[in-house]
Amino acid sequence: MTGKSLFRTVFGAAMAALLLAGTARAEGAATSSTQTNVGVVDMSAVLKQYKKRISKYEELQTKVTQLQTDIDAMSKNIEALKAKYEGGRTSMTEDERVALKNQIESEYDKYQSEMKSRQRTVDNQEETVLMEVIGDVEKAILNWTQVLRLQE
Repeated sequence: MTGKSLFRTVFGAAMAALLLAGTARAEGAATSSTQTNVGVVDMSAVLKQYKKRISKYEELQTKVTQLQTDIDAMSKNIEALKAKYEGGRTSMTEDERVALKNQIESEYDKYQSEMKSRQRTVDNQEETVLMEVIGDVEKAILNWTQVLRLQE
């Protein structure tokens, strides 16, 4: 998730919370007085401390570590092929050099493709986690505003 879309999501959730809290208080106040109460939710603090988010991000980090291990192995293989090429370039035939160079390029292309694919996977999973926990927080805010309405 990009920083801009994350900001929009968090800002939207905070504005919804403000509107819901303000509406809940304003409805009660309209019948008794002109006082309006506004609620403010520090979404950053709530999300930072939310145990479900922490747990989900730890799970995601475990997956990222495994994905990185695989990518590192691919990188080491490419480096070994490069070393073989550099070390044996003068003693190889032209066909052997071309074949090894093509293999290195092919492995590098696979590496780049895997990097992009895995990054997309991680980004999508991170967005899913974030949207889930923001949804939980929004539900909690909605429940809270309903409690406030009942207390008026």
